[in-house]
Amino acid sequence: MILRFLLGAVVIFLILVVLVVLGQRRLLYPLRYVNRFEPSDTATRKILFRATEGLRIEAWLLLPEKMSLRGLIVHAHGNGEILDQIETGFLHYGAEHGYAVLMPEYRGYSRSQGSPSKELILEDFEYFIGEVLRIYPELRGKMVFHGRSLGGGVVSELAKRVPPQGLILESTFTSVADVASERFFIPKAWIWDNYSPSILLREFKQPVLVIHGRQDDVIAFSHAERNFRTAKDAELLAFDGKHSDTISLNLSESRSGISRFLKKVESKSDR
Repeated sequence: MILRFLLGAVVIFLILVVLVVLGQRRLLYPLRYVNRFEPSDTATRKILFRATEGLRIEAWLLLPEKMSLRGLIVHAHGNGEILDQIETGFLHYGAEHGYAVLMPEYRGYSRSQGSPSKELILEDFEYFIGEVLRIYPELRGKMVFHGRSLGGGVVSELAKRVPPQGLILESTFTSVADVASERFFIPKAWIWDNYSPSILLREFKQPVLVIHGRQDDVIAFSHAERNFRTAKDAELLAFDGKHSDTISLNLSESRSGISRFLKKVESKSDR
């Protein structure tokens, strides 16, 4: 009886391991966000492509319509979004500050082909940054990374490879492994794509802006507090709001905070 119980426990454990190993990327990158329609052309948007291994990866570059280029925002969105849904929310960077906004799309999302993984996403972001700097070399040394939710993890890992002059973490975790442990009781060592802003922030010397909703029911507000305390030069913008509506519910205050942050980054970069 005891032996049968032990064998059953081992089988259940092995099934759990297989499910976690095979299923974690489906949880991290839910690939139901597909849009087959070609976006309309606008005067302020350029569409960039990367052709690699028979795949085509897409990125959008939003350019200021009436202002000269002052800098480049590299944005990474959350795992439940596509570029088509969020573009208008980032036009203010150009209209108000003269920043271009580079928005690469994750593999498997929208019109980008392939399957997403941490390494491949970072490779794509590096490629598109290189392309933008080739076209606009004056933007070199004038980059700010902005990531929302999963995107905060993406830009944190990217910052280890391509150092920006500032970092904005919106509704972002301390690490994927921390969230998996807290919400699903998955051992941290089992996580493959462990995006970890907290590791970057221990050494990152440039300004950091942390934006988070106090009532976030996906990534607890405590993650923002820990990221804020870990960073060497950080500001925390805490608002009433959940995971996806923090900025939209506090639009004026959020944009004012981002404006102050960009001025801080520019001032520090000019020294």
